[in-house]
Amino acid sequence: MKEEKLEPTGKFFDKAYETKSIRELAKAPVTAMSGASELDAKHSKKAFGIETVEDLVNNKYVNLAPGINFLSACTGEIFDKKFESKEFWNLAKKPVSAISGISKGDAALLKKAFGVKKIKKT
Repeated sequence: MKEEKLEPTGKFFDKAYETKSIRELAKAPVTAMSGASELDAKHSKKAFGIETVEDLVNNKYVNLAPGINFLSACTGEIFDKKFESKEFWNLAKKPVSAISGISKGDAALLKKAFGVKKIKKT
């Protein structure tokens, strides 16, 4: 089976990774992503054990935040009034350390690495 190439990758990955296959990109270090520095990678590894692009996209916290943000944006739109809740809207405004399993120290590293302070990055 022929490995598919992801086109165009230049927008998301450094030049050295532009011709890599999807499988190779998944195994690439976090620093392969455009804008991710060695220091960003160090903070990601220390806080969450993230070393590769695959680790990043499979991280439960990385995957949880968009779900909270989606439900936050839909509050008042997808539920009947009697079931409406501002819970997700309020949660999206909380610091990432509000998520069980993310310590204040890990949240500080996430802020240093990617500038993320709150669950919903504004």
